[in-house]
Amino acid sequence: MAVQDSSDVLIFDLFGVIAKDQSQEGRDALLATGGVPEEDFWAAYWNQRPPYDRGEVTGTQYWTAVSGQLAASFDPNRIGQLIDHDIASWSVVDDQMIALLEDLSRTRRLALLSNIPREIGEYFLRRHRWLDLFEVRGLSYQIGYAKPERETFAWCVRELGIEPHRALFIDDREENIRAAQQAGLRGHLFASREALSQMFEANRT
Repeated sequence: MAVQDSSDVLIFDLFGVIAKDQSQEGRDALLATGGVPEEDFWAAYWNQRPPYDRGEVTGTQYWTAVSGQLAASFDPNRIGQLIDHDIASWSVVDDQMIALLEDLSRTRRLALLSNIPREIGEYFLRRHRWLDLFEVRGLSYQIGYAKPERETFAWCVRELGIEPHRALFIDDREENIRAAQQAGLRGHLFASREALSQMFEANRT
């Protein structure tokens, strides 16, 4: 979904674009700690995720809800381990994407929209100064909305003080791109850092 870019603001997704998708090593650690069949574990993990992403429940409450769906019992020690493994599983960042963001920030306004629960969000805020490149940071647990909810995009453009069509939203999920377009933003489906960089280079010439 390549687009001709003439946008005032670039709004980036985090996971799958700047940070890597959940690591296999992390997924394995979560599954081993959960101690339940794989298919059941991931069904509960994702089914219970939306209120966690929106900041409506804590990490302990989230994993308690996961265990309830699994008809299992996670004691506080296991829940602590699951929270730690969950953070680690989402923690790998693409350093070359950070370099691209630093370059773009010299000439563009940048914003971030991420579905991210509190524990992972606070981990990123403590460790990554490059988050300061973003004029607006829409972390779902802080703003109370999560993609692809329309309110997520409305919140972001309101914070930026722009009309929606002046923003280009970059995400690796088609459903989020569609939702952004329905909210009036322009969209670019992220495939690779190289392809994204080439798009920006083409628009400089």
